[in-house]
Amino acid sequence: MQILCEPLGYYAPNTRLKSTSCYIIKKGEKILILDMGIGIRSKLIDYIIYNKIELNNITIVISHNHFDHIASLSSFGDFLLKYHPKGKINLYISDTSEKYYDWYKNVVKKYNSVFNIVIINEDLTFYFSDLKVSFCKTNHCEDKIKSFATKISGDNNSFVYTSDIASVDSKLKKFVKNANIVMVDAGNPIKRLKTLSGYHGITKENVYEILDSCVDNVYLTHLKACFNKTDYLDSLYRYSKEYVDIITKDTTFNIFTGKRVYSEYFKQQNVLMA
Repeated sequence: MQILCEPLGYYAPNTRLKSTSCYIIKKGEKILILDMGIGIRSKLIDYIIYNKIELNNITIVISHNHFDHIASLSSFGDFLLKYHPKGKINLYISDTSEKYYDWYKNVVKKYNSVFNIVIINEDLTFYFSDLKVSFCKTNHCEDKIKSFATKISGDNNSFVYTSDIASVDSKLKKFVKNANIVMVDAGNPIKRLKTLSGYHGITKENVYEILDSCVDNVYLTHLKACFNKTDYLDSLYRYSKEYVDIITKDTTFNIFTGKRVYSEYFKQQNVLMA
């Protein structure tokens, strides 16, 4: 059975909207949602209905509490309160005692009747279907908030989603070692920017540091709108495009082989928007 990644967020290039993160890992009738950034609620609900996903077959992992990774959690919580009030979905999140976004803590408190909340740490593991899920703390915001990379592994294969990272330290190198695919939120790939909410943008050197950990491929997402995919790859990765690619919206792929897969759901969405 294939294990697929289906991006639902808005990505640059190919969109005029600001990039926001939401990736669905699908195996059979179960889905694991990696991040729920702003503006994806309706797409997520459409996806669940179209694919006839039972709500109790959903698991959510939030990498960190920035709006482009978590804002739709509240509106999805409203949906669950209305249509799944007696059930609970497993929600894995970072420590909500952090002071950086009281909104985050209030949302978790408001929807604790529909979310079974589990605090992420590096010792935590759980199983999604028969796949092991584990975590590694990353450097995104100089410890202003906690941010985690997520690894999905099974049968000597592994897929890692790092979310935003400011650097590739020895711990992350060990975590991604021998991965089939590492998917990274790239932000501004030309110059790493420091903002009030942390560092944004992974450099070419960071990508090569990941590849040096015996990683087969690095997939970049969450790019800023000013970058054209072809120009970006040609300018920075001309001699390594075999190993580096950009994943935009509506790109469905196998998380262990990278093989692109035709998606009836995305075809339907494109027809409706045409």
